[in-house]
Amino acid sequence: MKQTAAYYRSSTQLQEESVTTQQYEINQYALKKGILIDGEYPEPSVSARKNKLNERPQMRQLMTDIRNGKIGTLLVYKRDRLARKVEEHLELYKLFKTHQVELHFIAENEPPMRFDIFGELMELFIGVMNQREGEQINLRIADTKLSNFLRGKSIGNLPFGYSSDESHTKIIKDNEGLNIVKTIFTAWNTDQYANLEKLAQQLDKDGITRGKKNWTRNNISDVLTNPIYMGIRIANFDNRQVNRSVEDLAIITPEEFNLAQELIEKRKKPKKVKQKYDYLLSDLLLCDLCNKKPLSNNARMREGKTYATYECKEHNIRLDQHETESLVYLKTKSFFTELLNTHFDKLYTTQLKINLAEISKLKSIFEIELEQAEGKLVQATNMWIKKENKSNEEKILELSKKVKIIKDKLFELDVRKQEFIEVPKFIEEIEAEMLKKETWELLPFERKKALLKDLIQYILVDDYTTRIVFKHPYLEANEVVN
Repeated sequence: MKQTAAYYRSSTQLQEESVTTQQYEINQYALKKGILIDGEYPEPSVSARKNKLNERPQMRQLMTDIRNGKIGTLLVYKRDRLARKVEEHLELYKLFKTHQVELHFIAENEPPMRFDIFGELMELFIGVMNQREGEQINLRIADTKLSNFLRGKSIGNLPFGYSSDESHTKIIKDNEGLNIVKTIFTAWNTDQYANLEKLAQQLDKDGITRGKKNWTRNNISDVLTNPIYMGIRIANFDNRQVNRSVEDLAIITPEEFNLAQELIEKRKKPKKVKQKYDYLLSDLLLCDLCNKKPLSNNARMREGKTYATYECKEHNIRLDQHETESLVYLKTKSFFTELLNTHFDKLYTTQLKINLAEISKLKSIFEIELEQAEGKLVQATNMWIKKENKSNEEKILELSKKVKIIKDKLFELDVRKQEFIEVPKFIEEIEAEMLKKETWELLPFERKKALLKDLIQYILVDDYTTRIVFKHPYLEANEVVN
C-alpha cells in the first residue's frame, strides 16, 4: 500500500513560513481530514533557487521514493516549497503525473494540481510566477546587503590584521598583525623570492608566525591579493562586484599593492596547454569484434611526441588518427567519383519520380485525416464550452494530440520532398568540396565531418581490416516507405 508523505522547506529559519510552521499547519490539516502521515521530508535552511532538485537531500529522497512506487499522497504547504525554478516545477509535475501522486496544498488560495492539458498550462504559469517571485525576493535581500556594505554597516569577514568590536559594527586594526603584513609586502616586492613557498620558509626561519601557526603560501597569497590593505574593500552581491573606500584601514600604498600583483603574475608557472585533436570519424568507426561499439578517441606518446588515435581497448585495436582519416577520405572520394561516372543520374531520376509520387499519396491521406480530426476537435470544444461537460476534457486532449501528430507528419513529408528535389544541388556541393584534395584540406572541420556522414553509413574495424559501408547518397538512405 502506498504511503502518505509531507514535505517541508524553508530558505532560512527566519522566514515566516519556517519548517516548524509548515509542519504545524500540515499536521492540523491532516487531523481535520483524517489523513495519517507516514513519513516526513523536512529541509530547513535550503534555498530552492540556489540548489537544484538533486542537490537537496530530502527532495532527492522524496523523488526516489515516488519513482519506486512508495508514495501515493503528498502534503505540501505551498507549491513554491517544492521548487522556485519553472523547469524544476514542471519536472516535479510530470513526476507526480506519471506516478499518480495525489497532492494536497495547505495554504489558502493555492489551487489544486490537475493532471490534464489545462492543468499543465496552469502549472507552467504558476511555475513562472514562483520563479519570478523568488528572483524578486533574492534581489531585495541583495540590495539590502549592498546598501549596508556601502554605508559601512556590514562588517563581513575580515582578513588577517583586522577584527571587529563586540557589537560587530566597527573594524579594529591589530597593529602587531598589520606590521607582519607590511613585512610580507616589503619582502615580496624585493623580487628575490622565486615563489610564495620560498617566502613562507623565510618567515618561518625568521620566527614570524600567523598567531600560533606558521605562514603557508596560501596564507601569504590571501594577504598579497587583498585590496583592503591599500584601503579598498571589495564585495560581491549576486554577481555584482562593489568597491568601497576605507582609507583609514590602509597600511600600504596602491603602488606597493600593484607591484605585488605584477610579481605574483610573473612568478606563475605557465600552464601546460593540452593539445586538442579534431576527430573526423567519431561515431563512424565501430569495432566489429564487440557488437559495433564505437571506437574511443585517445592521445598517446611516441618518441616524445603526442599523436591521436582511435581505439578499442577491449580488443587492443589502435588506429593512427591521421592515417585512418586520410585512408577514409581517399576511399570515399573514389566511391563518390565512380558513382557519378556510372549510373547515378539514371538512378536519381527514377527514384525521384517514385518518391515524389509516394509523398503525394501519403499527403492526401494525412490531409483527409487532419480535416476529420480538426472537425471533431472543434465539435468537442464547443460542447465543452456550452455544457461545461468536464468529461469532455479528456477527449479534447486526445484530439489535440492527434491533430499535432498529423501536422508533424505533413511537415516531415514536405521536408523530405524538398530534400529529394535539391539532390542535384547537394551533389554539386560535394563535387566542389571533396573531389579536389586542396579544396578538401581548406574546409572547416565541421563541414568535413558532415560530408563524410552524408556518404558513410559506418566503418567496421577488426584486428586486420577496415571496411567502409557507404550510403547511397540521398536515395536509399532517404527512400519513402508507406
